[in-house]
Amino acid sequence: MLWILAAGYFMLISYPADKLEWYDAPLYPFLSLIIAIFVDTLIKKIKAIPIIASNRLIKNVAGFLIVLALLAPPYYQTILRVAKKDEITHTWAPEQIDEFRINGAFMKHLKEQKPLIRSYSVFTVPPEHAEHYDQIKFYQRSLEHNDNISIRIKNQQQELQAGEYIAVCDQKLKDTINANWTVSIQEKWKNCVLYELKSRKDPVIQPALLNQ
Repeated sequence: MLWILAAGYFMLISYPADKLEWYDAPLYPFLSLIIAIFVDTLIKKIKAIPIIASNRLIKNVAGFLIVLALLAPPYYQTILRVAKKDEITHTWAPEQIDEFRINGAFMKHLKEQKPLIRSYSVFTVPPEHAEHYDQIKFYQRSLEHNDNISIRIKNQQQELQAGEYIAVCDQKLKDTINANWTVSIQEKWKNCVLYELKSRKDPVIQPALLNQ
């Protein structure tokens, strides 16, 4: 029954064009039960082998060694993955920045590298879905609550004000700021920049308009 449930769910999540790593998370408890049943059956069959069954010491140690042999490699890989520095990239495309995580990671970076900056805005594109703001809002609330850092989220150029610090990771938004503002760069990290907005640039007047 568990196999049927797991296979059916895998088929269900394989249908959408977009697939995220956590789509299979609800299956983990069921997969754990399936693996546990398999390991338990395997241990019982091995212990039933005459040469092992006749030796009490080997029989008692056999189960531990089997579990250790099966679980040690994935645990070791998990420890290495957790200990490794997070490059904020996709596991399936290590050269590609994960746009869903980069803003939050930059906010964490600024807390560590720019502790004297206690107030800034995150300038980002409006999300297609509200939940795409969740990571930014998590760091916003965490930094405000734990570190008393005031953070605002803005997605309209009209909201920007001279004198404020702006954290930007999207290339088009960085181009917009550089085209419309005189800035001072306070920090660069990966594809993110922390700007201090000095003043708005005067709009460029086309020569044709001057002759009218």
